[in-house]
Amino acid sequence: ASLGKERPVGVMDDMSSMFKDAAEDHLTRMGLSDVQINWEYIASDDEMPGTIVSQSVTAGSTLTPSSNVTISVAQPSQTPQFERLQQLGRHQ
Repeated sequence: ASLGKERPVGVMDDMSSMFKDAAEDHLTRMGLSDVQINWEYIASDDEMPGTIVSQSVTAGSTLTPSSNVTISVAQPSQTPQFERLQQLGRHQ
C-alpha cells in the first residue's frame, strides 16, 4: 500500500560535459517526460556548444515521477554563421 510517497524513477547523474541529446535520452529513459525537463541555453565561449554546463538537481539525488529538472546547455555567444555573414558584408 502506498503512503503517498512517490516511487523513485532513478538517481540523477552528473550530466556535466554530456551532450544535450545524450542527456535528454538518458532522462527520458529514466521516466521523466519532456514537460519535466527544462532546457536553458547559456552563452559560453569556454564550453563546447551543445554540452551540459549545469543542472538544477544535484548528482546522486533521487528523481520521482513529479521531479522537475533544469539543464543548462552551452551555446556559442555568437553563432559562426552570423559572424561569417558579417565578414562577407564587410568585403563587398
